[in-house]
Amino acid sequence: MRQLTASGWLIGALVALAIALAGGASAQSSERAVAISVGADHACAVLDSGRIECWGNPIAGQTAAPDGVFSAVSTGAGLSCGLRVSSAIECWSSNYYGQTDAPGGEFSAVSVGWQHACGLRPSGMAECWGNNDHGQTDALGGAFTIVSAGWRHGCGLRPSGAVECWGSNEFGQTDAPSGEFSAVHAGGSHSCGLRSSGAVECWGYLTDAPGGEFSAVSAGGYHSCGLRPSGAVECWGDNAGGEARLIAPSGMFVAVSAGRLYGTCGVRADGTIECWGRDWSDNIDPPSGSFSAVSAGRFRSCGLRE
Repeated sequence: MRQLTASGWLIGALVALAIALAGGASAQSSERAVAISVGADHACAVLDSGRIECWGNPIAGQTAAPDGVFSAVSTGAGLSCGLRVSSAIECWSSNYYGQTDAPGGEFSAVSVGWQHACGLRPSGMAECWGNNDHGQTDALGGAFTIVSAGWRHGCGLRPSGAVECWGSNEFGQTDAPSGEFSAVHAGGSHSCGLRSSGAVECWGYLTDAPGGEFSAVSAGGYHSCGLRPSGAVECWGDNAGGEARLIAPSGMFVAVSAGRLYGTCGVRADGTIECWGRDWSDNIDPPSGSFSAVSAGRFRSCGLRE
């Protein structure tokens, strides 16, 4: 459910990041990441050499990144995809649903959802592949400027600012409202868009976003969070089990990332990271120190050190 655009823009939390990695070989020990994406059970980074390195649960093969030079990476559930510098997309994992069979030709962006992925052609056309049990790979025709793959659906932003979605509509997550948006993010059972006015509007499961102006929005698995121009964070959606994932701490933040399941993390103005929600395998216990970005996944989060 990680979203990328043709210009490299990533909404709210789900971002161009960098993180220092400890390389296994001495020749790789000085490599640093220029982009990172946290999926359901794993994470991948694009290093400054263009090589991709992944870590986490290797069972489905989603951490076995291919050789070569890449400019972007996107991870989801049981799948990873990278955008090569040649503009080709390559994916890796098990291929039970054909999720690694990316179409040939040039792309400008890629977004991975739940065992499926969507790419954006230079022409603006969206093309999706993989698990299609809910029509999530039946991308609509015409040009888009942003494409975002969610759990079992996808959404795109038209050049006109209109949002259109496809796939599962069990909770109304593809019933995008009319009007003009500047960004869209497909989450688990819902989707959110940022209007040109700064208002946030969400559709699908438990999506009563608060009113007023936001500068960014992040759609997670069952909840969403927005960043106010003042730096305050507000969250809304499902708070099942009293997991406190909707109770954002007070104070000023510069970024927020709604996790795929239990937790949410934000970067404070002083560079420290604060996370909240259910404490599952220390997923809300970030290390101390200064960071410039954070991305929350399902059971883990990753941050960029300054």
